[in-house]
Amino acid sequence: MRLLLFLLFTMCFSEFNAQSSGFEFEKCSLSFQTSKSELTLETKQAIDSAWDRLDNEQKVEFNCLSNDELNRLSDKNKYKLSLERSQKIEQYLYEKEISPRYINYNIDYFDHLTNGNCGTKENIKEFKNLKGVISPVLEKSTYYRRKYNSSESNTTSETCQEFKIDALEENIIEGKQGTIIKFPNGCFEMDYTKENREISVLLCEYYSLKDIVLSGLTTVCNAAILETGGMIYLEAYVNGKQLKLRKGVDIQIVFPFKSNGKKEDMLSFDGEKKDGLINWKTNEKGIVTMTDNVLENENFITDPEGEEFWEGEGESDYFWKLDGYLMNTNNLGWINCDRFIEDYISTELIVKIQSKEKNFGTRIFFTDMMAVLPLYEYSKRNEHKHSKLPIGREVFVMTYTILKDKETALFAYQKIITGKQKRVKLTPIQMPIKELYAQLDLLSKN
Repeated sequence: MRLLLFLLFTMCFSEFNAQSSGFEFEKCSLSFQTSKSELTLETKQAIDSAWDRLDNEQKVEFNCLSNDELNRLSDKNKYKLSLERSQKIEQYLYEKEISPRYINYNIDYFDHLTNGNCGTKENIKEFKNLKGVISPVLEKSTYYRRKYNSSESNTTSETCQEFKIDALEENIIEGKQGTIIKFPNGCFEMDYTKENREISVLLCEYYSLKDIVLSGLTTVCNAAILETGGMIYLEAYVNGKQLKLRKGVDIQIVFPFKSNGKKEDMLSFDGEKKDGLINWKTNEKGIVTMTDNVLENENFITDPEGEEFWEGEGESDYFWKLDGYLMNTNNLGWINCDRFIEDYISTELIVKIQSKEKNFGTRIFFTDMMAVLPLYEYSKRNEHKHSKLPIGREVFVMTYTILKDKETALFAYQKIITGKQKRVKLTPIQMPIKELYAQLDLLSKN
């Protein structure tokens, strides 16, 4: 029995690993008794394992017919058997209380000339008059909630500031949380002869647990865990038009060393929106070094109020003392200075949120490093899950939601050791938004 189960899992997940990123679906072949539709224990375990091993935003397609059945059965029987097995899989997933919104169905039509090669339906009943081989598709989607619907462009947020710089001058700006950015002369893609030289720069900084959590940010690169040295969002506009940097012209960014100290192996990451969350991807051209040098500037330093000043002696001796991670990059938008956390034994965690309210954002925060991980919505019972946590680590598990009045929130947390507790129950309590801020600040200090 163990050998059969091992072979079944190996067959299923070898298909996971063999697929390239160009494929829309990962594929997993399930084992059934010949010409039978009932799910065996091994089949259920394979479905469970496939769901748990899925990374956020990934999909898996379950093949319900074996190669022998595809070759041997008539089209009528292939349709009938794949339909029955898909319905059994659907029923089993509902029993597990996996949300129906995570389930779709593919069909490989027999009549390619009329219907095309394949199609996708949200409801299996829609295949009533369309014949082909049916296969269920599961998609794991991470739920999140953000305090600011568009925090990356919300200048009223306490994480954001706006600066005015001269497009034809070299400029250095410093954010309230210590981020320093140097813009070379003429670094933007724009018509300098016609357009206004005054550039508006928006800088949002995310270093604290409070700012990261309430802005809906996490520290993940697909399924990989990241430890962050700081995140920013950077925009530049002229006359209301969003600008890009000129190719080959980098800006310099200094992420200041915070309480977690200096870390080796930091890399440059760019953020992309993916189903609501910001997913971080390595910027191969971005270079990160540690520095405690001086950043020189031939022009004035601009503070957030637009006033210009310099430090030092002489008319051209303008400088800024640096102490942080120095990054060169040719991108604007979401930018992150992180490193990968690797080589660990993984464990899972399921969090049950005991509340009638829905739409909770659930996060894990490590006490020994600045890493914030999302948990995906696991079932309709307000359960959230993470399947690949490092084992034996001290973490805070937290969940919260902002209520409709925007003045109050529901919040709960618990400190655990990963692996020792695989199920946690949280009972959120109502509190003013300011109290939520204070709680998150307190957690980051523990």
